[in-house]
Amino acid sequence: MSSEYQVGPDTFVALDFTVFDGEGEAVSEAERLGFVFGRGQLFPALEQALDGLGTGDRGVVTLAPRDAYGERDPQAILEVDRAEFPPEVAPGDRFEAENDAGAVLVLKVLDVGPDTVHLDLNHPLAGQEVRVEFAVSEVRPATSEELAAADAALEAAQDQSAAGTTNGTPVAAPVIPLDRLLRGRTRGYERSPAGVTPATQPGDSDEH
Repeated sequence: MSSEYQVGPDTFVALDFTVFDGEGEAVSEAERLGFVFGRGQLFPALEQALDGLGTGDRGVVTLAPRDAYGERDPQAILEVDRAEFPPEVAPGDRFEAENDAGAVLVLKVLDVGPDTVHLDLNHPLAGQEVRVEFAVSEVRPATSEELAAADAALEAAQDQSAAGTTNGTPVAAPVIPLDRLLRGRTRGYERSPAGVTPATQPGDSDEH
């Protein structure tokens, strides 16, 4: 499709998309997700699929785990004192957690014992092939302010990656916000040297 501008370096792109997990279930969708192309704000394989497209163009890209949220890390399991969780905690529950560097993780409850809870720190889509269906809704030259903001975000992401805080994901900001992947009960938690401590009062952020 002809367009005044094509997706390329230093262009601002607005994208409509739907993301499907490895079982074909739609796990996230968004309209007019804005980003600066070439500044590490999307997975490189997704950016490659967008390169050269114009407003109104559509496409589908399938991302292998290595091109999306990485392979599952069997070592990314955390054992936490059972007393740190509400009485109704159960396998399959997911919690948000914030580490010392401020990075947000999603912790999935694997099993609940009398004294401990085992949590999976892998990204919810780690190890899965992800399919993204997208439509380009806008392409234009990025403003100087947008370029500066994108550079600052990339630098912050690289700092987190160097500190080992990206939970196995690429340096790029996830195309799927973590809060859209939470299923079942969710509650904000902060990690501390002793484990996981509540960041909200029980029931404050439960989803039913």
